[in-house]
Amino acid sequence: MEPCASCAADCCRHFEVVVLGWDVYRIARDLSLPPESFVELQGAAAPDVSHQWVLDVEAREQRYHRLALKKQHGGCVFLLSVDGRGRCGIYGSRPDACRSYPGILDGERLVLARREYCPPGSWADLDEPDYRLRYQRGQKQRAIHDVVGDGWNERVLRRRERRPPSELFAWLLGTYGSLAARHPHWFDDTPIDEEEIRDRVTSLLVEEGWL
Repeated sequence: MEPCASCAADCCRHFEVVVLGWDVYRIARDLSLPPESFVELQGAAAPDVSHQWVLDVEAREQRYHRLALKKQHGGCVFLLSVDGRGRCGIYGSRPDACRSYPGILDGERLVLARREYCPPGSWADLDEPDYRLRYQRGQKQRAIHDVVGDGWNERVLRRRERRPPSELFAWLLGTYGSLAARHPHWFDDTPIDEEEIRDRVTSLLVEEGWL
């Protein structure tokens, strides 16, 4: 049985799809859409693995933000319904979180995450090498995202700035566009060192006058 053959897309209706900077850039590029049309900033008082972007240095309750796909009509903004079945409207450009679901790595072992919304038996034949690669690709983009986020926050915090979401989105598009042009191997399946990421991102942000 194909994993999503009889899917009603309950995961797309109930999950919060947190996205990375590369997801935002890629979707905006592929669909010629402004990020504001499909992604929102969700705030929290304290930082965590995904709430990390600071827009207003004076903010308290909503000081740290994460990027997430918008929802409309009770589901993901890109969710389509075809003959009662849920289908992704941007399947070829979908975020890394969606690409790797439900596979996660437990050490070196690939396991399936809890999947309460999937049809019974839908993951009986998981393509383990493919999903392992998808997960590793997502982890690589997570590392790049974290360093890019650190670069944004360094300036905002040091200069005690207040930046609107539109400026963050424009900055993400410009920064990822430059990184993709200079270091295309960062966005394929080539392994890279996290120190290389930090050094090259910092150099780019200094060169472009952000830092």
